[in-house]
Amino acid sequence: DCSGSGSLAIRHHRRHWSADEDDLLRELVSKHGTDTDAWVTIAQEHGTRSRAQCRDRWQTVLDPNLKRAPWSEEEDELLIRGAASIGMHWSRLQTLLPGRSSHSIKNRFRAMQQQRPKPEHSVGALASAGAGGVIDSADASRALALQPAAAVPIARPTE
Repeated sequence: DCSGSGSLAIRHHRRHWSADEDDLLRELVSKHGTDTDAWVTIAQEHGTRSRAQCRDRWQTVLDPNLKRAPWSEEEDELLIRGAASIGMHWSRLQTLLPGRSSHSIKNRFRAMQQQRPKPEHSVGALASAGAGGVIDSADASRALALQPAAAVPIARPTE
Protein backbone atom coordinates (compact mmCIF):
# COMPACT_ATOMS: atom_id res chain seq x y z
CA ASP A 1 0.00 0.00 0.00
CA CYS A 2 1.34 3.46 -0.78
CA SER A 3 0.76 6.77 0.96
CA GLY A 4 -0.73 9.24 -1.49
CA SER A 5 0.30 8.96 -5.10
CA GLY A 6 3.23 9.84 -7.29
CA SER A 7 6.84 8.82 -7.45
CA LEU A 8 7.67 10.03 -3.94
CA ALA A 9 5.20 7.67 -2.26
CA ILE A 10 6.51 5.65 0.67
CA ARG A 11 5.93 1.89 0.51
CA HIS A 12 4.17 0.42 3.53
CA HIS A 13 4.31 -3.34 3.98
CA ARG A 14 1.54 -5.37 5.57
CA ARG A 15 2.10 -6.09 9.21
CA HIS A 16 -0.02 -6.25 12.33
CA TRP A 17 -0.92 -3.07 14.11
CA SER A 18 0.68 -2.69 17.54
CA ALA A 19 -1.12 -1.30 20.58
CA ASP A 20 1.15 1.76 20.41
CA GLU A 21 0.21 2.36 16.75
CA ASP A 22 -3.49 2.07 17.63
CA ASP A 23 -3.07 4.52 20.53
CA LEU A 24 -1.24 6.99 18.29
CA LEU A 25 -3.96 6.67 15.64
CA ARG A 26 -6.67 7.36 18.24
CA GLU A 27 -4.75 10.45 19.38
CA LEU A 28 -4.31 11.73 15.82
CA VAL A 29 -7.97 11.17 14.94
CA SER A 30 -8.93 13.06 18.09
CA LYS A 31 -6.64 15.91 17.00
CA HIS A 32 -7.46 16.02 13.26
CA GLY A 33 -10.88 14.38 12.88
CA THR A 34 -11.94 11.95 10.17
CA ASP A 35 -12.61 14.20 7.19
CA THR A 36 -11.23 12.97 3.90
CA ASP A 37 -8.41 15.52 3.93
CA ALA A 38 -7.37 14.67 7.49
CA TRP A 39 -6.09 11.18 6.61
CA VAL A 40 -3.08 12.51 4.70
CA THR A 41 -2.02 14.55 7.74
CA ILE A 42 -2.75 11.67 10.11
CA ALA A 43 -0.60 9.30 8.03
CA GLN A 44 2.26 11.81 7.87
CA GLU A 45 2.21 12.34 11.63
CA HIS A 46 1.79 8.62 12.30
CA GLY A 47 4.91 7.98 10.28
CA THR A 48 4.63 4.21 9.82
CA ARG A 49 1.26 3.78 8.10
CA SER A 50 -0.30 5.06 4.89
CA ARG A 51 -3.38 7.23 4.58
CA ALA A 52 -5.42 4.22 3.44
CA GLN A 53 -4.12 2.01 6.25
CA CYS A 54 -4.96 4.62 8.89
CA ARG A 55 -8.42 5.26 7.49
CA ASP A 56 -9.18 1.54 7.15
CA ARG A 57 -7.95 0.73 10.66
CA TRP A 58 -10.09 3.51 12.12
CA GLN A 59 -13.24 2.69 10.16
CA THR A 60 -13.12 -1.07 10.67
CA VAL A 61 -11.53 -1.56 14.09
CA LEU A 62 -10.94 1.49 16.28
CA ASP A 63 -13.91 3.83 15.77
CA PRO A 64 -15.76 3.79 19.13
CA ASN A 65 -19.07 4.26 17.27
CA LEU A 66 -18.78 0.85 15.60
CA LYS A 67 -21.50 -1.56 16.58
CA ARG A 68 -19.97 -4.85 17.68
CA ALA A 69 -23.09 -6.58 18.97
CA PRO A 70 -24.47 -9.59 17.10
CA TRP A 71 -26.62 -8.73 14.10
CA SER A 72 -30.34 -8.43 14.82
CA GLU A 73 -33.09 -9.81 12.59
CA GLU A 74 -34.07 -6.22 11.81
CA GLU A 75 -30.54 -5.44 10.61
CA ASP A 76 -30.48 -8.59 8.49
CA GLU A 77 -33.79 -7.57 6.93
CA LEU A 78 -32.51 -4.04 6.25
CA LEU A 79 -29.37 -5.46 4.69
CA ILE A 80 -31.29 -7.82 2.40
CA ARG A 81 -33.77 -5.15 1.34
CA GLY A 82 -31.01 -2.56 0.97
CA ALA A 83 -28.90 -4.85 -1.21
CA ALA A 84 -31.98 -5.46 -3.36
CA SER A 85 -32.66 -1.75 -3.87
CA ILE A 86 -29.17 -0.17 -3.71
CA GLY A 87 -27.11 -3.13 -4.83
CA MET A 88 -24.03 -4.50 -3.16
CA HIS A 89 -22.49 -1.11 -2.50
CA TRP A 90 -21.32 -1.70 1.05
CA SER A 91 -20.43 1.91 1.87
CA ARG A 92 -23.83 3.10 0.60
CA LEU A 93 -25.57 0.44 2.68
CA GLN A 94 -23.91 1.93 5.78
CA THR A 95 -26.53 4.69 5.73
CA LEU A 96 -29.17 2.03 6.46
CA LEU A 97 -27.11 0.33 9.17
CA PRO A 98 -25.58 2.99 11.44
CA GLY A 99 -22.64 1.74 13.45
CA ARG A 100 -21.80 -1.10 11.05
CA SER A 101 -18.65 -0.78 8.96
CA SER A 102 -18.72 -1.48 5.24
CA HIS A 103 -16.50 -4.52 5.92
CA SER A 104 -18.93 -5.79 8.54
CA ILE A 105 -21.86 -5.30 6.17
CA LYS A 106 -20.10 -7.14 3.34
CA ASN A 107 -19.07 -9.99 5.63
CA ARG A 108 -22.58 -10.34 7.06
CA PHE A 109 -24.15 -10.40 3.60
CA ARG A 110 -21.73 -13.09 2.42
CA ALA A 111 -22.27 -15.13 5.59
CA MET A 112 -26.03 -14.99 5.02
CA GLN A 113 -25.48 -16.19 1.44
CA GLN A 114 -23.56 -19.20 2.70
CA GLN A 115 -26.06 -20.03 5.47
CA ARG A 116 -29.08 -20.23 3.19
CA PRO A 117 -30.09 -23.64 1.84
CA LYS A 118 -28.68 -24.48 -1.57
CA PRO A 119 -31.53 -26.07 -3.53
CA GLU A 120 -30.86 -27.70 -6.88
CA HIS A 121 -33.11 -25.21 -8.62
CA SER A 122 -33.35 -21.68 -7.35
CA VAL A 123 -34.75 -18.43 -8.62
CA GLY A 124 -33.62 -18.03 -12.23
CA ALA A 125 -31.67 -14.88 -11.48
CA LEU A 126 -29.58 -16.64 -8.89
CA ALA A 127 -29.18 -19.82 -10.89
CA SER A 128 -27.50 -17.77 -13.58
CA ALA A 129 -24.99 -16.31 -11.12
CA GLY A 130 -21.37 -16.21 -12.19
CA ALA A 131 -18.57 -18.56 -11.19
CA GLY A 132 -18.25 -19.23 -7.50
CA GLY A 133 -21.87 -18.37 -6.80
CA VAL A 134 -21.20 -14.65 -6.78
CA ILE A 135 -24.25 -12.67 -7.72
CA ASP A 136 -24.44 -9.09 -8.86
CA SER A 137 -26.85 -6.48 -7.54
CA ALA A 138 -29.26 -6.92 -10.47
CA ASP A 139 -29.49 -10.66 -9.73
CA ALA A 140 -30.04 -9.96 -6.02
CA SER A 141 -32.69 -7.35 -6.77
CA ARG A 142 -34.63 -9.66 -9.07
CA ALA A 143 -34.42 -12.59 -6.68
CA LEU A 144 -35.34 -10.60 -3.60
CA ALA A 145 -38.29 -9.00 -5.39
CA LEU A 146 -39.65 -12.47 -6.16
CA GLN A 147 -39.42 -14.00 -2.69
CA PRO A 148 -39.86 -12.92 0.92
CA ALA A 149 -36.53 -11.90 2.43
CA ALA A 150 -36.41 -14.80 4.91
CA ALA A 151 -36.78 -17.39 2.18
CA VAL A 152 -34.40 -16.14 -0.50
CA PRO A 153 -32.04 -18.97 -1.43
CA ILE A 154 -28.55 -17.98 -2.44
CA ALA A 155 -27.41 -20.93 -4.52
CA ARG A 156 -24.27 -21.76 -6.39
CA PRO A 157 -24.83 -22.50 -10.08
CA THR A 158 -24.90 -26.12 -11.08
CA GLU A 159 -22.96 -27.28 -14.09
